[in-house]
Amino acid sequence: MLKLKEVSGLPSLKDSKLIYGKEKLNISVSGAMVMEALDIEDWGSPRQILMTSNFAFKDETSETIIHFFKKAKEIGISAFIFKKNRLVSEIPEYFISNCKMFGFPLFEVKKDITYESIINDILKLINNRNTLLLQSYYDNHQQFIQLMMNQSGTIKILETLSTLIGVPVSLVEKANAKVIGTKERYNLFEFKNAAESMYREFNNLEYEQHSVNYPNIKTQENNKLLSFTIPNLGYEEYQLIIHGADYRFSDMDFMAITNTIIAIQTELVKKYALRQNKKARMNEMVSDLVHGRLTIQEDIDETINNLELNPDKKYRVIVFNFNSKKRELSDGLVNRLTDTLANLFKNKFNNLLYIGHKNQVSLVTSTETMTINTVKKKIETILKKISENKSYKDIYHYISISNEVSLYKLSEGHRQAMDSQKILRMGNEESAIVSYENLGLYRLFLETDNLNSLDRFVPENLKALQKDNPDLLNTLYVFINVNQNYSEASEILFIHPKTVRYRINRLKERYDIDLKNPEEILQYSIALRILKFIPLENQNNPKYRS
Repeated sequence: MLKLKEVSGLPSLKDSKLIYGKEKLNISVSGAMVMEALDIEDWGSPRQILMTSNFAFKDETSETIIHFFKKAKEIGISAFIFKKNRLVSEIPEYFISNCKMFGFPLFEVKKDITYESIINDILKLINNRNTLLLQSYYDNHQQFIQLMMNQSGTIKILETLSTLIGVPVSLVEKANAKVIGTKERYNLFEFKNAAESMYREFNNLEYEQHSVNYPNIKTQENNKLLSFTIPNLGYEEYQLIIHGADYRFSDMDFMAITNTIIAIQTELVKKYALRQNKKARMNEMVSDLVHGRLTIQEDIDETINNLELNPDKKYRVIVFNFNSKKRELSDGLVNRLTDTLANLFKNKFNNLLYIGHKNQVSLVTSTETMTINTVKKKIETILKKISENKSYKDIYHYISISNEVSLYKLSEGHRQAMDSQKILRMGNEESAIVSYENLGLYRLFLETDNLNSLDRFVPENLKALQKDNPDLLNTLYVFINVNQNYSEASEILFIHPKTVRYRINRLKERYDIDLKNPEEILQYSIALRILKFIPLENQNNPKYRS
């Protein structure tokens, strides 16, 4: 970007006098225009130099003039040029004081210098710079294209950028905490404070500036780096790191950085395409196993061998189903979340395979050395990591875990995980983790194929109670769960024990509830749990009836 210092050396301004702002000559400039009025909100643009001979300010009040300079500051005007004429032989004091108050550099030019010559000189300099930058961009682009054509790899791309801009560079892959770079001692760094967000309008580049410490470097004075996020199709999060940010980078340097980001993105797309191709082949083989499509023993053995699985080990199927109530999940987001899940699971579990279909991921992993509680804790750790990513913050999930099964009975494990998903959905247990072995009573309904006829296990008096008084129904549910202990029930319900006793008596009298008969208590306990899965409005739905 053109700087004010360069503008001040132009032929039309070489004899100008800098009245104020010697320390501000590094301000960027995008052009110049002659002022005609003070309505700067309608015509002002950032980084402009405004030229005047005091005509626009004539007969204006001090309040109006101050308002003008305030607005000029908000817009981002770079400087003022005041041209003397036969009526104004000196710059008015109010003009100088306002330039000082709002921090605008102020130049004075003689009356024989035309506005046209100043504007033409500035435009000529801008056009020459832009031509040079475009040529630089083209030359850099050709250089990086040659690297990509030769399949030189990412490190060669980084070395080329380092040569072009004269400082070390690194590439960070955040998900797996991997760093490669042109100088190894710069690859280890520690952030000292929060990032400062930056924007380079000329290149349309967003980036961050950090103050850092380098443990492997002795000198630790004013160490800064620039960080550029590189968009990627996969789950990985890449950042291009430019070290030595205390050095002032030119527009040409940023052109080289832009070309580097494009080249690295191209490399990442190639890797992603290869990975997706491999994933598709793996998906097909794993899908054949978990869905029981293979019936010939030889085909099953060959698939297990191709997947490099151990037929002597036990495996679990973990189904992760996800969605959002706030938005429709795009294919790109679903793919990234699927890959993120797989990568995080690989870090926690051995011999992991997975298949993805729409908003569902089925994972196959050996957990022989883990208890089911250990498995759940590892999954909770993974979910916590996912929730830290803003892209997934409004996503809810259902997670189910099968029993341990042999590879030859993997389809049975998949059925168990999918049946557990049904229980989660019927109970609307969002963001829950359930294992088939811990389903208890519900396994009985699943394994006897009674899940879709639950209504017939609920006595009529409890159906009436649910319809008439849901609060009273909840009191009964809590009371039975605490073995008919009035004090414990009152603590859970946040009511007095006498209130609990009063409610239970009402239940006995009005709904003919017998809490002395063990058989009836068992029936009520089962029925109350079933009612949690069947909303009141669905009890007449044939889906839930025998």
